Amino acid sequence: MKNGNYILKKRWIRTLVISSACFAILAVLNFFGIFDSLEYKSYDYRVVKTAEKYTPSEDIGFIIVDQESIDWALENKGWSWPWPRESYAQIIEFLSFGGVKTIAFDMLYTEPSLYGAQDDLKLAEAQKASDRVIQTVFITGSEETLKVQYPIEPIKNTATILGNITSVSDSDGLIRRGRITYNLNGEEIPTLGMASVFLENKKNNTELKDLPTLKDGTVLLRYQSSIENYIPYRASDILKSYDDWQSGAEDSLLVPNDFENMYVFFALYAPGLFDICSTPVSQVYPGVGVHITTLDNYLSDSFITKLPDFISYFWIFILAFIGSGLVIFPTKLHSHGKSIFVSGLGFIVALCFGAFVPVFLFSIGFWILFVTPIVAMILSFMV
Repeated sequence: MKNGNYILKKRWIRTLVISSACFAILAVLNFFGIFDSLEYKSYDYRVVKTAEKYTPSEDIGFIIVDQESIDWALENKGWSWPWPRESYAQIIEFLSFGGVKTIAFDMLYTEPSLYGAQDDLKLAEAQKASDRVIQTVFITGSEETLKVQYPIEPIKNTATILGNITSVSDSDGLIRRGRITYNLNGEEIPTLGMASVFLENKKNNTELKDLPTLKDGTVLLRYQSSIENYIPYRASDILKSYDDWQSGAEDSLLVPNDFENMYVFFALYAPGLFDICSTPVSQVYPGVGVHITTLDNYLSDSFITKLPDFISYFWIFILAFIGSGLVIFPTKLHSHGKSIFVSGLGFIVALCFGAFVPVFLFSIGFWILFVTPIVAMILSFMV
């Protein structure tokens, strides 16, 4: 019995030594970002595979200026591109009358209207009357080379709040994270997606929810499989409906009440007009989708929470320990062939387990490392 206990103890020690050594190697490699590229790919895979589990908010819609809208406006209104700002004033008036919560414009008005100063004033007056319009500010550069693009004065001064449209990307250029605010010379400016929340909180005298922010203050976004999972409207349809509403027509395509209590984003969608970014769900993704996703995640509490580093490193050690244990403990079975079979079968089961846990956790909102722990188990098993 003593001999048996000694052998068992020896196996435990061997397993611990090998797994600890493999853990140390992989922990160092992970710390220096050796597996970042593969980890990003595994992260993106999890985003795509779990996207369908989350239903988009029905309180969010977006209005698009697509090619069909541009063609309609030229034919029926005589408007070439860019449109007069009176057109946006009409949209604001239509939505506001129906009780829309906020209207966020994902476009910059940095130059006076080509149609004259009165055209700018029409938009400014509509914004002021609405008291729920969000205009954009674009912040680029570092503290030394900071550059801020504001809307022109009439539009800036009558917007209810400004939202920053500067995105934050990872080292491979993909946008997986979103900002909540941007500190501009001591002033906290919300991002375009969160500006709606800040505006609502200010009106209702409420505080921001506790968010699972990373060390840099960003949040991990859970994207829908497509931006069109939200409710899209053509700008031309809104303008047609505005004309019908003004004339008292009863067979209008849309009525203002269709937008009651909705958060609406307005974006350019025609070829050559809208900004494109890369996200886990698409390499060609409309930039407004990042802001919509940020708001949706906030409303539905579906931001992804990154588990603390010590949990990820503990997970690396656990899989490394399993990997070495699968070889060491079956070595004294009745035959060498049986030992190999048990080790091999155990390794396959453990590999499936090691892959399942991160995917399952991601589906319920938690991100833990995928690649480094799997590599640790394989290395430990081989050693």
